[in-house]
Amino acid sequence: MSKYFLVFLALLTTHACSHKNSDSHSAARSTASLNELLSESVFQTTNLQWLRNLDSQYQAAALSPTNCAQNMKNLVESVARFNPALLQKSWIESYGSIAIKDLANFRFTANTQISQVPVSCRVYAGDLFGRLRDIEDYVGETYYKIHPLQGDKVDFKKQAVPLLETTKYNPYHLNPKYKDFQFQPGDIMITRGISFMSAAIAQSTTLPSKFSHGVFVYDDGSGKIQTIESYIQTGVEFFSIEDALKNENARIMVFRAKDPSLAQKANDMMGEEIKSRRDKKTGSLTYDYDANIEDHSRLTCIEIPYAAFELASKDSVKMPQAPSEMMLKKKDITQGLKVKPGPIFSPFNLETDDRFELVVDWTDYRLSQDQRNKDLLVRKMFDLIENEDYVIQENMNSIAARAIWKSRSIKPLWSLLGGFGNLNKLPAEMPLQQITITAKLYKSAGIFLQALRDWQAKTPGKIYTNQEIRRWLDEYVARDRENYIQRRRADLHIYFRPFSLRQQHFGEGA
Repeated sequence: MSKYFLVFLALLTTHACSHKNSDSHSAARSTASLNELLSESVFQTTNLQWLRNLDSQYQAAALSPTNCAQNMKNLVESVARFNPALLQKSWIESYGSIAIKDLANFRFTANTQISQVPVSCRVYAGDLFGRLRDIEDYVGETYYKIHPLQGDKVDFKKQAVPLLETTKYNPYHLNPKYKDFQFQPGDIMITRGISFMSAAIAQSTTLPSKFSHGVFVYDDGSGKIQTIESYIQTGVEFFSIEDALKNENARIMVFRAKDPSLAQKANDMMGEEIKSRRDKKTGSLTYDYDANIEDHSRLTCIEIPYAAFELASKDSVKMPQAPSEMMLKKKDITQGLKVKPGPIFSPFNLETDDRFELVVDWTDYRLSQDQRNKDLLVRKMFDLIENEDYVIQENMNSIAARAIWKSRSIKPLWSLLGGFGNLNKLPAEMPLQQITITAKLYKSAGIFLQALRDWQAKTPGKIYTNQEIRRWLDEYVARDRENYIQRRRADLHIYFRPFSLRQQHFGEGA
């Protein structure tokens, strides 16, 4: 890795200067704030020792047979506290591409060592990799002089194909083990969509993720690479690789089984399984709205690679080795979203499964700020639901969905939902609970997002960090809540407010 990685190494430790200082000075620096450690003088005087400290801290934390989880939590917290806005723009413009590559290489190296990390602490390693991506995003957006796009306003069908049309995008990261990249049968892609539902999936776990969708790479024997995917709108279908890569992806990671014969077997058996079971009229297999990963009669997106390797290995390979934990526990949202408290297979768990290696890591920096906005916004809403008794209220979207759902077999009537938050894009067979919670979420989150975008538009060209966005979200919620209580104009709290607040101030039922 490069000496220019020094800035990022400084942020990962609170005691990194000990190699050149006295014990007393080192002790003082170990308790110094990150702001002090990331002063301009530190940028100019530190060297490769910062990288050695990062490596040694990760090794000590992640590979420790005792206290691994707590050590990794501490390391993750030190990264999460770092504000990339402290980085000098001139430094990023000079050395940003090297720093981005070094960050990616750190993840590749850590991925190769993951078998040595206790399973009980691997989810924290995955969390660390995600936090490092936050820094990489900021540097990438700055270095490449990105003009952020709003994902919901992009026509992805007109975009170049990620990974394949390489000159049209900023470079992707390839595992140094490989000289070039080509998809192979049985590869697994995890991707990130741009919708609120994608954000909800990514943010629903205790340790949040940046990925929301699983894709199984398939070759029918002709050498033509396809994918097998499952969507709420269509169920399980075969897609061309070009369509799969252009499908509203803000991020893509590609994983490959370390056992190539098992991957080929998973490819062959899953392809035949889907072909034999799909509906003869529609050509698809029903989406698993109950998200029951153990029952493969219907399939979610991440359940396809799960089922493929389970089938090929005769149940000996079950994913993931280190599952995430569902953070959502309130029944009104868990029942609506069809999720259950407890362990869950989140797509990013593959990054810490030692039976698979990370091959490609790609981010569309044009969309990373929009994803950051939606992630932090949805996470804030989930925190309010779980910890402050907030409830997503009924709105015109959900009322329309309830009214029309009973007559959903009449397609012209169902298409009327297009005027209510594009709900006509949801399948008519989707359970009413899921349709209504989706409608309610989209309405309240949409108001929240518009207010956030209006605030950000006041400073064109500025890249907003996690810290800045979180601060604004907190202030906006507090201000809008006070307006609601004082019967002044409130936007968000009309649609999203505490159960007790409604009763106390308006005397209404829940």
